[in-house]
Amino acid sequence: MLRAPFVFLVFFQFFEECGRVISAIVAEKRDPKNPGQKLSMGYGFVEYADIESADKALKLLQFSSLEGHVIELKRSNRTTSE
Repeated sequence: MLRAPFVFLVFFQFFEECGRVISAIVAEKRDPKNPGQKLSMGYGFVEYADIESADKALKLLQFSSLEGHVIELKRSNRTTSE
């Protein structure tokens, strides 16, 4: 599991290599062993400014390594409210 304190910045920068990131969210949960701390749940969501950047990320980053973890990318079917 990725360590929560470092997660957001590294996650954001990793995906920003493929284009302008609008938002990057790492799913977290409470750490039962350390009250007040959080743990990464091992997945997250990235929203790019344009479809070309998202396509580039899917092509270039699929099954790449992030902090020693192989990542699998999928296109989300979630819609954003504008």
